[in-house]
Amino acid sequence: MTGNPMLDAIDAEAAREAEEARRAQAALDEEAAVKDWLKRIDDARDFDKAAREGYAKDRTYCQATANSDVFDVRVPIAGTYVNILTTFLYARDPEASVELAEACGVRVKEDAKAFATTLEIVIGRVWKKARLKQAADPLVRSGLSVAIGWMKAAWHRETGNTPAMQQEIADMQAQVAAINHLERDLAQGETPDTGTKRAELEQRIASLEEQAQRIVFNGLFVDFVRAEDIQVAPECACLRDYASSPWIAHRIFMPLDEAKAEHPEVAEKLKSATTYFRAPPRTVTEGGGAFSGPGNAEKADEFTKALSGAPSGSRPFICKWEIWDKRTGHVITVAEGCNAYLRAPFKPEQRTTRFYPFFSWAPIWNDGQRHPQSLTDRSRSLLDEYDRTRTNYRTHRRRAIPKTGFDRSALEVEDANRLEAAVSNEMVGLSLNGLRPEQVIFPISYNQIDPALYDTSVIRQELELVWGIQEALSSSVRVAKTATEADIQQQGTESRMGYARDSLDEMLSDFAVYTGE
Repeated sequence: MTGNPMLDAIDAEAAREAEEARRAQAALDEEAAVKDWLKRIDDARDFDKAAREGYAKDRTYCQATANSDVFDVRVPIAGTYVNILTTFLYARDPEASVELAEACGVRVKEDAKAFATTLEIVIGRVWKKARLKQAADPLVRSGLSVAIGWMKAAWHRETGNTPAMQQEIADMQAQVAAINHLERDLAQGETPDTGTKRAELEQRIASLEEQAQRIVFNGLFVDFVRAEDIQVAPECACLRDYASSPWIAHRIFMPLDEAKAEHPEVAEKLKSATTYFRAPPRTVTEGGGAFSGPGNAEKADEFTKALSGAPSGSRPFICKWEIWDKRTGHVITVAEGCNAYLRAPFKPEQRTTRFYPFFSWAPIWNDGQRHPQSLTDRSRSLLDEYDRTRTNYRTHRRRAIPKTGFDRSALEVEDANRLEAAVSNEMVGLSLNGLRPEQVIFPISYNQIDPALYDTSVIRQELELVWGIQEALSSSVRVAKTATEADIQQQGTESRMGYARDSLDEMLSDFAVYTGE
């Protein structure tokens, strides 16, 4: 303040204009940053489009809806194998085991042992409360079905208000309002006591508001994430090394009205966001067919942009991306079609050495490939061959129904029509006009069925080899085995199961460290 009213007004106006310019520039910078992130995600989605096409195709094989326009008989072998392997790989939640590091001194080791035991108990209880199995079970199924499974774990703290303190704050706020009202009534006089009283009450209100918040819930949340809802930066050469990726984005579809309520500061801008609608369940015929055409990656999604393909009365959703940027350590939240952050970038409240809350598992990795390969993809041609064999067998049996012919010229018209309309086991009276029955009615020859042509045992053996499933587990034993043969087969199954189980245990070990931190 200069003491000159005119200069003070000019300075205030200049400060206001500078603040407006700063806010306008910040808005432009934010819009540019959001557009850049959305473009990065869009480019990455195009980069991994073929993988999502594979997800959609693999799911049709597990649901026995693939090639529904080609094969009449589709046996759900892939889905059955997924169920069998899931029960062997993840039957129940694992128990955390904390090992002691090397240390000197008896006292140090005793303290470390007590802490390790405590940590084992805490991790086990946290996993139980978080219902780890409800997320891990579909994770394993996803890894067996579409090559990779994901889950997300995050620490969540929910606070609430203490009713007693809220009542005390309300009483003090009423007193402050009364003092303000008294000052307006005594505007002509001096009121020194009211100012002191008001300042004291405002300080007490601020102090109580800090204490009024109490923790309602504090714990770990674990959720399964569909494979197509995770986008890893293209800079990551192999998804096995996702923990070192520069960024990972998680796609979340949220109802538009809920998004506006959760982010009221950008409610107006959300009107321009791209809207999605939940796609109806596909029929058997829609699930099959080839996947070579454009846009087939969208078949893996549960939502569609087209309102025409959604059920009537569908709620509009927005596509929300939660981006975990490891380079800056911030979490960025954006929505497709909205050029503003849904919430300001923030750093996670609970810090860990790995940064990412995402965990993935895949049973098969091929050298030099970014994405893992699914067991369904490895056995796709065998599954097609099995369905083709069963379909041809059905066609042959349908065409091999015994038939009988007769000489229409040797029968009366009514007798011929009566014979044509006869059903199974019906007695039909005929006038043969003195002819022998074999001269009028005779069997028609047909192609005999050779069961060896439709034997699927070789296909089943090769499928069991690919999936690593013991013959007895899939209930396809046709020839009794000796004890030695069964033991050798059991050892082979255990070795193949052990490889998949080891990789799953490695992921759960990382998750245990993350939980402990």
